[in-house]
Amino acid sequence: MKNLLLAVVSVAAALLTCELLLRYQPFVALRYAPETLQPELRISYTTHHKTLLHADVQTAHWGPRCGEGTPELTVLFLGDSWMESMDGIPKGFADAALARTGGLGCLTAVNGAVFSYAPSLMLLKGERLLAERHFDLVVVNVDETDLMDESLRYARTTLRGPAGQIERVVPNVVDLATLYQHPTLQHQSIYILRLLEQLYYERVLLPRLRNEFYGSASPIGEYSRILAPQLSSDPRRTHADEIRYFHSVVGEMLGRFARSVGPASVVLTHHPHFLHLRSLGGDVHYNTILSEILRSEAASAGVQYYDAHGDIEKLSPDIARRLFQWPEDPFSHLTPAGYRHFGRLIENHRQAVSNLSDVSHNRAAASLSLARPPSTTGLQATKKWPRTDSNSAAVVK
Repeated sequence: MKNLLLAVVSVAAALLTCELLLRYQPFVALRYAPETLQPELRISYTTHHKTLLHADVQTAHWGPRCGEGTPELTVLFLGDSWMESMDGIPKGFADAALARTGGLGCLTAVNGAVFSYAPSLMLLKGERLLAERHFDLVVVNVDETDLMDESLRYARTTLRGPAGQIERVVPNVVDLATLYQHPTLQHQSIYILRLLEQLYYERVLLPRLRNEFYGSASPIGEYSRILAPQLSSDPRRTHADEIRYFHSVVGEMLGRFARSVGPASVVLTHHPHFLHLRSLGGDVHYNTILSEILRSEAASAGVQYYDAHGDIEKLSPDIARRLFQWPEDPFSHLTPAGYRHFGRLIENHRQAVSNLSDVSHNRAAASLSLARPPSTTGLQATKKWPRTDSNSAAVVK
């Protein structure tokens, strides 16, 4: 009896010691960050998910005369983590726009970008924001990771209307299990049991769900899966289904935006990853399959398309390297300075296209004036022809 009592006391002491160690040790995270305990703030049943890092929609006003009724440009920015920081692409775009002469007193930027978004989510978020206010311009950035994100993450839970149009993208069972992991474990107040439950979640439940839903137990954002088409020597063969699906989603997104604000007010953009740049050397390089898809769909929708690849290749290797967080970040996110540089390039391209369009309109108007018939005289009324200056609303376009 004495030995049994001693054994019970020893086990209890050992368990108590383990419990205390687990509560205060720094090696295994069993105390969870507050933002992970609020899954309802990270879930959207229209656009799959939203961020807790900042507001779901960010707004900024830049310019010397904001609020004075001066000429204003209102721009909607959409994208994933590449577009998410207001101090990145939107700020660079605004700096370039405000640096030009022409009377722009204020640029209002509304940013609906959220990490891990893909075109289906950009479409739904964009249409929600377009219904709330007028925008002069919509800038949509599509990143290399979006191609596989669309198929792996979102295709199976994309809900469509009677005509096949995208209406909602909801979370799947793996997303919900992941988001509710910490709130569920938090209810377990005994840390020894919490550790056992966490091990079950991470080693058994989540891998099993991923395998059933995605066909692989590895995390969905694994580099070799997300960027597999770019690493393929023949992506149209190895990833034909994913490419076909992505074509359809990008085409629908651009078509719906173009119908909403007009094709001339939509700009689709793309920035190369580090491994696209042959000027930086290396043995492995990505193909250009995404650029080909985007260029094709932009042409079909009649919207502007800007790919920064050519402009980045023109930079010296030392400067180009400083634009990327490579190799620390295999997904080639840019530095803050790199994002602002990209934003300036987008606005410079847009302005160059606009200037070319104005020149074409003026030439068309000048040709029309040369073809003007002789004026009538006497008591006949003089026929009025359209003015040929670029400020006239009657210029033939």
